[in-house]
Amino acid sequence: MATYQISIDGMHCENCVEKIQTALNATSSVSDCRVSLPDHRAVVTFENDQPDLAAAVEAIQRQGFSVKGYAAVAS
Repeated sequence: MATYQISIDGMHCENCVEKIQTALNATSSVSDCRVSLPDHRAVVTFENDQPDLAAAVEAIQRQGFSVKGYAAVAS
């Protein structure tokens, strides 16, 4: 498994958080995610060590939000 922090621009409320979390959880390679409104980021755990970051970014963008960047989280 691999975990990444994804910085997200455009979140304003808990509804935004729910939209992003639902979209990420529907992404086949995502096993878990936590979206933080105060931090404007999602912490996403992928099922394997070769994560499909493009699919996660696309899922966020389809909900109308911008991805500012991402970085691996040390285990």
